[in-house]
Amino acid sequence: MDIGGTKRMWAKLKSLITGPDRDAFREDLSNLLKEGSQIDLRALIALHRLSIVNAEVDVRFAIRDALLDDWQSRAERLGLNIEREATRLADLGLGKNFSKSVIEEFGKNRLDWIIQDILADGQIDPSEDARLYGEAEALGLPIPETAEISEARELWHIFTQPMPILDPPLLLKKGELCHQACKASAFEDRLRTVRVGYSGTRARVKIMKGVYYSVGSARITAQKEEYSHKIGGGVLCSTSTRLLFVSPAKTISIPLGKILQYETYSDGIKIFKDTGKPITFQFDRVSKPDVIRVVRVIEECR
Repeated sequence: MDIGGTKRMWAKLKSLITGPDRDAFREDLSNLLKEGSQIDLRALIALHRLSIVNAEVDVRFAIRDALLDDWQSRAERLGLNIEREATRLADLGLGKNFSKSVIEEFGKNRLDWIIQDILADGQIDPSEDARLYGEAEALGLPIPETAEISEARELWHIFTQPMPILDPPLLLKKGELCHQACKASAFEDRLRTVRVGYSGTRARVKIMKGVYYSVGSARITAQKEEYSHKIGGGVLCSTSTRLLFVSPAKTISIPLGKILQYETYSDGIKIFKDTGKPITFQFDRVSKPDVIRVVRVIEECR
């Protein structure tokens, strides 16, 4: 330890401290960190009459206050490494494990911010991917891999790359190309009567013992509701000419040119045709890429 530096540190502290003050403790520690001075942390805590337990939060605040701007600047230049910075802070007297936990918190928060930044448009292109990998590698943190990140990479490919041509899982017509296929269930919109109501003038006329005749008028109203009738589960194939659904119960073929409009959901798509009832295809998993692929086929091929 630098004995001269330690003496100067104590001389400075003794001139500043007037009593137990957590704000003063943070300020003194922050100034020492900015100067890169060695620190006897236990003695400093005792001098401010703080307990070790209560001082831990104050130490974290002081480290962040003193070094945040420097960490930000170095991180932007890919010049901040968590392991090396934790070692440097430990050499100043803050303890390796404690220092590493503080700098790791900063690194993880920075990566979270970068992820949210590159996910702003819902897609990750190769340059954004390189930025993410570079930042994580420079900090010494694991490469973040989440379902949202994987989906964003996939969406970039869907929107920017040529539509793929797949080996069809179903028998197609000559020259027909398969661009997408996935497991799905099909539902058809239907109406059913749920209640019948009677109203109007009614009367009963006795004809003979035990026999009556109703006279007057009765207005009958039927209440109906729309419901989805499940056709069955099977495979939905989006081709260059149609949407083809095949299941053990039924085969549905919808020419792309016959589609008037569609509604998308997180796990499927509802198709409105020029004839017949609307058909909803629900995928076996919640997948935005699967939905977008069907939409792209409809928009580009019909």
